[in-house]
Amino acid sequence: MIELPVQAHLEAIYKALLDTPSHILLVTAETAAGKSTGIPPYLLKQFSGSILMLEPRRVAALAIASRIAHTLGEQAGNTVGWRLRFDTNVSPSTRLEVMTEAILTRTIQRDPLLSGVSLVILDEFHERSIHGDLALALLREVLSVRQDLYVLIMSASIDPLPLCTALSAGHYHVPGKTWPVEIRYQESKRLPEGGVESLPHQVLRAVKTAREGPPGDILVFLPGLAEIRSCEAILAPLKADIRILHGSLPFETQKTVLEQHCGDDRIILSSAIAETSLTIPRVRVVIDSGLARRSRFESKTSLESLETLPESDFSALQRAGRAGREAPGLCIRLWGKGDPRLSHDTPEILRSELSSLVLECAQWGCTNRNALSWLDEPPVMAWDAAVQLLQSLE
Repeated sequence: MIELPVQAHLEAIYKALLDTPSHILLVTAETAAGKSTGIPPYLLKQFSGSILMLEPRRVAALAIASRIAHTLGEQAGNTVGWRLRFDTNVSPSTRLEVMTEAILTRTIQRDPLLSGVSLVILDEFHERSIHGDLALALLREVLSVRQDLYVLIMSASIDPLPLCTALSAGHYHVPGKTWPVEIRYQESKRLPEGGVESLPHQVLRAVKTAREGPPGDILVFLPGLAEIRSCEAILAPLKADIRILHGSLPFETQKTVLEQHCGDDRIILSSAIAETSLTIPRVRVVIDSGLARRSRFESKTSLESLETLPESDFSALQRAGRAGREAPGLCIRLWGKGDPRLSHDTPEILRSELSSLVLECAQWGCTNRNALSWLDEPPVMAWDAAVQLLQSLE
């Protein structure tokens, strides 16, 4: 079994969790430290109750549960299982349940005291989804009446100080084991007839450059499925082994991308799903489009839309790191070195339509926007618009 960097820190993490007065510990870990698959099975041995583990993305939840079960020498569904929308794989012997966001919210709503649960793990918390923020707000209330419950927040390179200050949480950092990644910038070409080359043509040019380098898989980050299909079509003449990684695909299809292989080098076209949580073997080159698809609430129309925007510096750092997990790598960024970018993504709760959040809060018994302790309080206009919408729908 591969020795993960986190394994040398497991006992210290457990002690830090017990010693934190708030019962909340933030664990930050660099790329390839093994936090998602190394920490939960160790803590299973330390706590008598069950563990609930939040994974924001479905494919990551399935992959992590399967991997932990494998390390225990079991099939998923025994000691370790998962709960997803329309897909549950647990048994009476299951003590570690890996679940996606809405499922965790439902679990807390059904049993506000989380009977029999000793620990809740919120993984990849830097993504700051609405359900992640809501789950944390609800858990803070549960902690006020459950003196034997603990919350472990895990993240990549998040700034720990603001989060720990807001939560009175402890902090433990795990160094990773990464290789150097060379960063190159490839700006789009100006076309003779005016305009600039399309994203698929930029990707084609970068792939040709990448294939001149050392052998290994090429991971291409694209904003969504439409762009993935367009790039798949333009790369087809290369006669390469092209794979797709997107949340809309069946898990068995995505699973083949995540497994070790001994065949030809692959070109993997992926959405942001591969930024964190998932380890894709043999990736030596990352091609980053620099784009991400984000939901945004427009207060003037009370509608939510999807926008394709430049990714943040934080996301760019995460994507580049995928090339240096197993050996020195290369990241080709499809933008100019001096192009301005936000340092971090805006939390979803500050930019999205909030009707589902308002409904969940009402079920919890909170009808006022500031009734819960939020990391970022929901905006007044978005909250009021959600209330009006729900009232109009009766």
